[in-house]
Amino acid sequence: MLEQGSMVFVGSDVLEIMSIAMYAEPLVIYRELIQNSADGIERATRSGLLASNQGAVSVTFDPLSRTVTVLDNGYGLPDDEFDHQMLALGASSKRTESYRGFRGIGRLAGLGHCRKLVFRSRAKADRYVSEASWDGLKVRDAMLRPGIVALDHVMKEAVSIARVPASDEPEHFFEVRLEGVRRLPDDRLFDSHKVANYLSQVAPVAFSRSFSLADRIKSELLRRTPLLEVRLTVGGRDVFKPYEDAIEVRKGRFSSIRDVQFVEVPSTDDQVAAFGWIAHTDYLGALRHNYPGRGLRVRSGNLQVGEDDLLARAFPEERFNAWSIGEFHVFDARLRPNARRDAFEPSVAVDDLFNQLAPYGNAIAKRCRLESKKRQVAKRLESVNSSLDDLEKHLRRNRSTLANAVRQYIYEQLASQLGELQSLSRALLDDAAAEVVLKTEHRMKQLLRRKSKESRRPSQRDLGQLDAVRWLYSSGQEALIGRIVADLTRFGANRKLIKDS
Repeated sequence: MLEQGSMVFVGSDVLEIMSIAMYAEPLVIYRELIQNSADGIERATRSGLLASNQGAVSVTFDPLSRTVTVLDNGYGLPDDEFDHQMLALGASSKRTESYRGFRGIGRLAGLGHCRKLVFRSRAKADRYVSEASWDGLKVRDAMLRPGIVALDHVMKEAVSIARVPASDEPEHFFEVRLEGVRRLPDDRLFDSHKVANYLSQVAPVAFSRSFSLADRIKSELLRRTPLLEVRLTVGGRDVFKPYEDAIEVRKGRFSSIRDVQFVEVPSTDDQVAAFGWIAHTDYLGALRHNYPGRGLRVRSGNLQVGEDDLLARAFPEERFNAWSIGEFHVFDARLRPNARRDAFEPSVAVDDLFNQLAPYGNAIAKRCRLESKKRQVAKRLESVNSSLDDLEKHLRRNRSTLANAVRQYIYEQLASQLGELQSLSRALLDDAAAEVVLKTEHRMKQLLRRKSKESRRPSQRDLGQLDAVRWLYSSGQEALIGRIVADLTRFGANRKLIKDS
């Protein structure tokens, strides 16, 4: 127990830990600001200031002053709340309410990336606009001083609060300005395309109208939960979720969405812990690493939690998550994002979520393997038919007895392959592949029958020559085979055919 009169000393390093050092990815600044805007818009909707589809957030860039402004039309902070909220660290009035931000940390995420961080707000009944300004240079300077510097001393030096008469500002709004944004090597904080691409994945925005599953997915979600969506513009352009009907697996190769599966995950108290959708594609392979819709993703309050690999361990092999597309919205209050929002706080409910999603991960992995095998069958069938094309072309002008023996040998090899492919296609329940196998087999028999009539039965000498050709091929003497076959049968153009067989 502390003795009466004892003081707890809080150093300035706490401010660094709670702001600058909290997030490794600078773009997270925008997620935290949009999260607060979403809460302000939801508060305005609940109070009747906004209709359910009127919430809006804009992110604008001023290249001359290198200032980024994030403005929303949410409830705003009234005068009597503003000072406390802007000066509180790790304390938020939203902790007991169903809002997305509740730790009172995220608004300061940009402090280490700009010269000045300014908050401006107005609630509907207020005559003044409240302003709080954090001097990023003074904060960083205090952190570099030798010795221990008290947190309250730093804040007195670096933070100022003022009230200014409202002029042409909206009746209710919240605005954040990052002035003098630092220039990173790729300048991602000031690159509207990178910012929009990032926010399209994490922000509570709508699906693009070009995504054919949009209405179906939204309808299923609304049956289970209210869904906050905001109109978000970045650099003057609307931002939507990144999902598309056709996805580029690699350059020039696209995988199409064929169907969507809806999944309810029950909680231990017989409620719905999560609801999600999985888009089933052609499963041509892992989606390109920079596709913003890759992987099964998780959302809480319609904001993304973690990255595209958060649910990877629900798969028997984590790599199959990269073949997948889908989202799971969590409703269980015990599934709570951690402070960085890059995962969930450990709990039995989180373990149960992964356990219940594992069968769906297994099913996706099974479909990935199945589609891969089907493509292998199709590729081998194409190779067999290509060999038959070569065989037919060369035998039009080669009717020697050795040519006939070579033809018989090639037929046996291809017939063996076809039998294997027929069994595989049946196991895969691929009727289309089985039909192609039958057609190819019929073609082979017709080719053999037709050509057999054009040459006599091979002699023992011919068969001996063919045995020699086989032995030479197995020994890697392909060039010698070509010369021998050319000398014996005028079949020299068929080296590739013998190799393929």
